[in-house]
Amino acid sequence: MERQPNEQHTQDSVWQQIAIHKSAVFAVCLANTKSLHDAEDITQSVLLKASEKAKSLREAGQVKSWLLKMARNACVDHYRRRRRTTPLVEEPTAAEVTESDSFSQLYDAIKKLPTHYAEIVTLFYLEEQSCATAAEYLGITVEAARQRLVRARTLLHKYLIEDELCQNTAKNNSRR
Repeated sequence: MERQPNEQHTQDSVWQQIAIHKSAVFAVCLANTKSLHDAEDITQSVLLKASEKAKSLREAGQVKSWLLKMARNACVDHYRRRRRTTPLVEEPTAAEVTESDSFSQLYDAIKKLPTHYAEIVTLFYLEEQSCATAAEYLGITVEAARQRLVRARTLLHKYLIEDELCQNTAKNNSRR
């Protein structure tokens, strides 16, 4: 059966929306897994699954929420599978993945954040999304997104100060 021109236009729109929102899918995966490698793998599997099931999506306007829901579910599935198996190789640390010490400290602090704060920080700062766009991706109001950002910044500040104090204490102890 041949597709109608209107149906083809809708499918093209879905494909465009998937391409547009792939960085948001990665941001959600990174915020949930706190691992670059796992986030990349899960993002790839979500996008592959989305491409396979794109025809079943009824409205192109729902692509974003559909993708982000798939990403969150894939992260949950990832953790369920991970509990059943033991890793053969240690996961690389943030220091191995990044070259910058300060970025490494920031990345470590973001990993300590609760998931709902890590998601908004990742979308707003790392993906450079507006507060309104990040709120839409997460399915929350703009005010809720702003409130999460404020609380996340406060926690990040606390974590970074604690980390700095620990480093200074370690340096002082090693000099003795």
